Amino acid sequence: MTLRMNSRSFESSGEATVTASITPSDATDTRLSWSLSWKNASSSWASGKSVTDYMTLTPNGSSATLKLRSAFGESIKLTAVSVEDPSITADCSVDYVSRLSLPHGGAYMDISRVFGNGNTGTDVPIGSTFTMRVDTDCYGIGTTRGTFSFSRMTFSLNESLKTSIKNAVSGYPGSWTFSTTGFSVPSNGVATNAKISSVAEFFQFFGDSTPYRTKLINAFVTAVKDNALKYYLNCDGTFTYSYDGVTIQTGAVRGIFYPEPATLTISVEDVTLDDSAVVF
Repeated sequence: MTLRMNSRSFESSGEATVTASITPSDATDTRLSWSLSWKNASSSWASGKSVTDYMTLTPNGSSATLKLRSAFGESIKLTAVSVEDPSITADCSVDYVSRLSLPHGGAYMDISRVFGNGNTGTDVPIGSTFTMRVDTDCYGIGTTRGTFSFSRMTFSLNESLKTSIKNAVSGYPGSWTFSTTGFSVPSNGVATNAKISSVAEFFQFFGDSTPYRTKLINAFVTAVKDNALKYYLNCDGTFTYSYDGVTIQTGAVRGIFYPEPATLTISVEDVTLDDSAVVF
């Protein structure tokens, strides 16, 4: 007699039935003994823990039903053994996908746990690229992780910053309104070249607005430099966290960034010398 068990995909219900295939099909004694064990009982997570506190097993002949009791951080091995010949066995892995540990009462993921720029997660260097990546601290207990997809991340000016800009340009001719900006995130959930190219992206201009554009941008830069903690950017988006095509969690991403408006940089276009040759 031989045994075979197929791998299982993600079970969102917390319960799964695994069936052993027995060959030959007309074997006289098809009884099986089922058991659960840690794959690595001496691992730092599993040491001292009982596997049955996290997963229960209900045998039913050639099948067994598994029921999740609690999140676990070490892979479990499900084993079926032939009663007639204990040397004939089959096993399969049982894993747990880490769920997200969301702050704020589980309402949303804070932006500082998604974006990173060097050692900080709250600065947006306008005009330069920065990285979007889910912080490892977001993941709870588990033996494997799912995948992220994000909506377009949208940035907008906070109301204090809008008011400051309005006051700075009061009475100046021109037609404009505040706008939002942002970027789309690749399907792998990591944006390594995220960028707000210019302060001008926060405004929408109408007609001939060249001089007005400059005044608005200068008002933005001045306000931010005067009081960086008062004037910030709002950032919003949504995420989907899934495994094997099954959605596990969805939610919002929101928070604030303190902008770091880049100074105007004029690139070198040409270099010449006043002599084409020097002879001594």
